[in-house]
Amino acid sequence: MKELIIGILCVFLFSCVEKESKNVQEQESKTLSRIHFDDLVGEGMFLRNNFPIGLWRYYDSKKRLLEVKQFIDIKNSPYLNQNWTFDIKGDTIPDLSYYYEIFFEKDTISLKDPVKALVNLKEAFFKDQPSSIMVLIPQKKTENFNSDFSNISKVLKDTIFNLNTEKEYREQGKLEGDYRRSAFFGRYFDTGGLKKIRGIIVEFNSDGKFSDDTNADYKEHYYYFEKDIFVKD
Repeated sequence: MKELIIGILCVFLFSCVEKESKNVQEQESKTLSRIHFDDLVGEGMFLRNNFPIGLWRYYDSKKRLLEVKQFIDIKNSPYLNQNWTFDIKGDTIPDLSYYYEIFFEKDTISLKDPVKALVNLKEAFFKDQPSSIMVLIPQKKTENFNSDFSNISKVLKDTIFNLNTEKEYREQGKLEGDYRRSAFFGRYFDTGGLKKIRGIIVEFNSDGKFSDDTNADYKEHYYYFEKDIFVKD
């Protein structure tokens, strides 16, 4: 799989530098609910009572966008997957936001080609200490994650480490810098048709003092993603 990824590593990384995150715009609601707070208005959808789902946008009394929250269904409960907070100019406030970008080389592939993707954690959940990422995806021969990821413990998973750990990728791509919050992954399919790639981005405490997951101070935060891929026979 390393040979499959190296060829696109530089193209992905350098093209992503100028590309803004589109996550906020990917989910558009057909029927919006509106909730009024003291000086705020929230707009979004409910899966059912008290179960927000998708993107929720929050505006002030002057109709300025202050915050966007992405809720998803995880094990039959609403989960805040990503959060963007904005200043009055509309710029993201890093200290109050946490979100990722994921770029797929193609969303239509042939059976002989793998799907290839780059994950970047743009703003971390953990603000008070260094953190890194790894990505978990189902192994090729195992079942996929359920849509609400309720079967995580039953699925055999591949672990994709970040580019600081995968030194061979960096060396072959002649990359310099800190890539502890970036990871590549690839995946082949055995049959054609519409497929769903589901995965988990694990942000973890990477301070040397807390790098051991048996340590009580070790912390993790999960981000979830799903992508439709069409495989041509």
